[in-house]
Amino acid sequence: MPSSEAISNAKGRKLPRLIFLTGVDGSGKTFFTERLIEELKKRGLPVRHLWSRFNNIFSKPLLAFCRLIGINYYVTKNGVRIGYHDFEKSRLISWCFIICQLIDLWIVTLIKVWPPIIAGKILVCDRGAYDTLIDVMVDTKNRSLCTSKFGTAFLMLLPRNHRVFYLRREPELIYRSRPDVSLDKNFALRWELYQTCAVNFGWLSIDNNNTIEETMHCILSYINNL
Repeated sequence: MPSSEAISNAKGRKLPRLIFLTGVDGSGKTFFTERLIEELKKRGLPVRHLWSRFNNIFSKPLLAFCRLIGINYYVTKNGVRIGYHDFEKSRLISWCFIICQLIDLWIVTLIKVWPPIIAGKILVCDRGAYDTLIDVMVDTKNRSLCTSKFGTAFLMLLPRNHRVFYLRREPELIYRSRPDVSLDKNFALRWELYQTCAVNFGWLSIDNNNTIEETMHCILSYINNL
């Protein structure tokens, strides 16, 4: 494994100010985000962590209405409560939701992402704009949204030189560590969409099907070459 010394000495000053670790639920985002932040802090780099999901502001009234008509609901399986949005049942509601989520994401980007970056921090996110986009694609069953103008608009306020690390983990391994994930009827679709977006957006793919040490080695190797 590359040492933390290599991170700062090699190209520490050239690190992008915004780094995403993304992937389907159970792929290890939070764990490896914490490990990466620890490594960067050891070199005295100013690092902040951001977890950003379900930032519903303009979306709240629409979600409340959809709850009333039964296409926004919860299901409990084996003691696990799972929320579903079946917005594909209405084209109008689907597009209203996409627009509301887009506005909500822009607001969150302006108030949570840009201030620490402007202050000179390196912001490491294990949930963010890309995950929100995929959540919207799942909720509306709009598989082509990521290649449309509306899809790219979800990312337009992000710093141009940000980097995305995609933690790719096979479903069978995820089910072993997170059996609750297998209860989600949308998991297969969500996993497929992460694969699609990884190719479409050119994410740095990290194979997380082996040991923790091997995965961290890959992440740090990429970091050293940014």
